[in-house]
Amino acid sequence: MHSKQVPTATDVLPPGTLGASHQVSVPRLMRPDEVATYLDVSERTLERWRICGEGPRYINLSRKVIRYTAQHLVEFLEQRVKDNTAQ
Repeated sequence: MHSKQVPTATDVLPPGTLGASHQVSVPRLMRPDEVATYLDVSERTLERWRICGEGPRYINLSRKVIRYTAQHLVEFLEQRVKDNTAQ
């Protein structure tokens, strides 16, 4: 079994991209299927989490286009770290 690695948080766009005269860091946007695979849950679970407000934060680019960033996943996972079962 291979280990899962958190995707790169940002990609650096070269000067001149998007009209910028300097380098711009832009978060890499991940599709729900990529996030589901990384978290080892179904896409349906991610959808249910979005509806209930329980999953990682996400970006809604349009009515049908959902994306996540690595930072959103890191925050989601860090919030779920427990020291014992009483938490």
